[in-house]
Amino acid sequence: MKIAALDPSLTSLGIATGRDGQIGQISTIAPGNLRGHERLALLLRHIDTIVSGADVVIIEGLAYGAKGSALLDLAGLHWLIRHELWQDRRPYVVISPSSLKQYATANGMANKALMVATASRRFPTVELQTEDEADALWLLAAGFDYYGMPMCQMPQAQRAVLTARHTKKPPAGARWQRGDPVIQWAAAPWAAAS
Repeated sequence: MKIAALDPSLTSLGIATGRDGQIGQISTIAPGNLRGHERLALLLRHIDTIVSGADVVIIEGLAYGAKGSALLDLAGLHWLIRHELWQDRRPYVVISPSSLKQYATANGMANKALMVATASRRFPTVELQTEDEADALWLLAAGFDYYGMPMCQMPQAQRAVLTARHTKKPPAGARWQRGDPVIQWAAAPWAAAS
């Protein structure tokens, strides 16, 4: 099984890939001075190459702390990525930042420094260049863990995040109901082939 993990960003998009629970590539895409359509086109071209051959793509959800047009631009990038994956019939999973932080550190409000430090402890042979790479690595780890190929030993309380269900009444207009999974995992793509 091949997984590609993306930490979407307009300035430093984190990427991690792996196969059968083993890390492949970890890097970032930085579009430099490009803006607007040119920046989006560059990011999508790179993403298309990265996800080629992946059985599933794990994406970090939107961080709603962004302000003004940055939030709108980032939301646009998120939906462009999802649309491209949908159009290619490539399964994808979105993990919220708080769920990812809870899985990685046992603290849903963890800062970037803690995410990097925890990744360095769990994956001591991996050299991380950016915080975005750490997030992508954690997305990859969560995906392989859920699909039965854990990359490292994780405490059961943190692993429980991967199968957690909503326990509260949803706000008006929400797309989920009480009892629905917090993370909507794609069906195991290899199961249909066997």
